[in-house]
Amino acid sequence: ETMKTETVSKSKKTALPTDLSTRDTLIEAYLTLCSRLGAGNVTLEKIAKESGFSFGTVRYHFASDNLDITQSTIVYVLEKATKYLQHHLSLSKERPGYDPIEAYLEINFNWIHTHGSHARFLLYYYYLCSTQVSLVAANQVFLKATRARIDDLLIEGIGRGIYPRGRGIQGLAAQVHSVVMGACLASMIEGATGPGNLHEKNARATLQIVVRQQLAEN
Repeated sequence: ETMKTETVSKSKKTALPTDLSTRDTLIEAYLTLCSRLGAGNVTLEKIAKESGFSFGTVRYHFASDNLDITQSTIVYVLEKATKYLQHHLSLSKERPGYDPIEAYLEINFNWIHTHGSHARFLLYYYYLCSTQVSLVAANQVFLKATRARIDDLLIEGIGRGIYPRGRGIQGLAAQVHSVVMGACLASMIEGATGPGNLHEKNARATLQIVVRQQLAEN
């Protein structure tokens, strides 16, 4: 990539990771600005200033307009979130008292707490999905993958003897996803994303009932 060799200005306001490609660095700068200013107030010129790269470099990577970088950022955030989730789910399997769905909930909350600008942009993305038809299809792909992952966790929990062995797994992943996302969104809106917050505790209690009751009754 020819633009990777460009020197980053020392005047940038936010310390961005140094191991990113130029494109990813620009996206991280955009995410920072979205959190600080609101997505509607971010321009390519501001991204250039925040990242320390020239305006020409920003135009080189996102030549269309703000929609171009918004769509690229959606893909970037979803990919980063998925990798984070997969990595930490793998680590959690070795912990005593491992419960797949509780681990999934906890990791989602850890993600929104440690990656605030990413999480807030995802909240903005959900809003965009309700207003822009072009994003609905991409969101459906993401939801399908998410529910498939939750299905795998439920099956794992049944196999480990953690959850009742019933036949009520159909549709349960959608319920789990709704509980987890609803709690995460409420936590972000209130600005209370710390570990063990009230929304996480309430979601954990709800999931205990929803998962075990539905599986036990079918």
